[in-house]
Amino acid sequence: MVLTTVFFAVAFVLVVLVGSSPRSVGRAHPRALIVATAPLVRTIRVLTGPIADALVVIGNRVTPGRPRSVAFSSEEQLLSMVDEATDLDVLEVEDRELIHSIFEFNDTIVREVMVPRTDMITLETGQTVAEAMALFLEKGVSRIPLIGDDADDIRGVVYLRDVTRLTVSSPETAGATQVDVLATPAQFLPESKKADDALRYLQLESNHLALVVDEYGGIAGFVTMEDLIEELVGDITDEYDREQSAFEQLGENRFRVSARMPVDELGDLFGIDLDDDDVDTVGGLLTKHLDRLPVAGSTVEVDGLHLTAERTEGRRKRVVTVLVEADQALIDARLAFAAASSDTGAIPVQDARPTSPRSAP
Repeated sequence: MVLTTVFFAVAFVLVVLVGSSPRSVGRAHPRALIVATAPLVRTIRVLTGPIADALVVIGNRVTPGRPRSVAFSSEEQLLSMVDEATDLDVLEVEDRELIHSIFEFNDTIVREVMVPRTDMITLETGQTVAEAMALFLEKGVSRIPLIGDDADDIRGVVYLRDVTRLTVSSPETAGATQVDVLATPAQFLPESKKADDALRYLQLESNHLALVVDEYGGIAGFVTMEDLIEELVGDITDEYDREQSAFEQLGENRFRVSARMPVDELGDLFGIDLDDDDVDTVGGLLTKHLDRLPVAGSTVEVDGLHLTAERTEGRRKRVVTVLVEADQALIDARLAFAAASSDTGAIPVQDARPTSPRSAP
């Protein structure tokens, strides 16, 4: 009986007097409390500060090289506060996504953002200004790298404004003038460079495009300032962008998707958690599980999804679109789980089909 009484007394002191009451008083009278306690806190800090600093130094000496998790913990706490503020309707969902994007941007490298080499649009030395103008109009871009013998031989970057200026001012010579005379020097970035550093570099150089170099010195692709900014604020669409859905629904649980669709977005399409540490895109997932380069008709099964390479293009027969169909067992399991969640009062797993899909490149 005595132990029980002591237990509840201690619990009351810890929860009410030590925990809840001071917090409630502080929230109700923050200014008065700060003014009243500031001298005491300052005195305690002066008296105990050297002791705390000495203990930190001793701890660092005893455990040299230990991982410092303070910054990571602070970041987690901040993001947790942002999530809580969103749940309380203090922040909009868009604001939350922007804040999360800023933190994720610091951990993103150029390789994850760039347009890969296989998707690069290029001009070759010796082509005329008229041919360059036709390519600009066909592809709807404003900058195109100029190559020599192959894609690793970058001679510069050609801008639409320069081609247009020459075409308008001297239309009679546009068909005979080589586009080489309009090329400006190209900027290069390593594929391992942080995205925020790359954005800062392009800003300092007043440039909107840089070629990305892999670890062997070859051209891995290119990245634009727009690509980097879109990592922060989402897709930027202007009047010149051509709307093209990243997926097309062909039937119940059957889709045609871009080979460049991110793997996690494919999982969202079918309401499942689909992730892979080795590849980023549906095309990469298909290649990994085939263990060879896919051709039209190549089929694999991944986590209950049937992936079939549909359309290829280019000399390398690169896969452009993939047909994806959910296995009936996966469909049944998802429906059963949703029904069970509904019976228990939980929120059922939705068939997470994006209402505003990302545009395929």
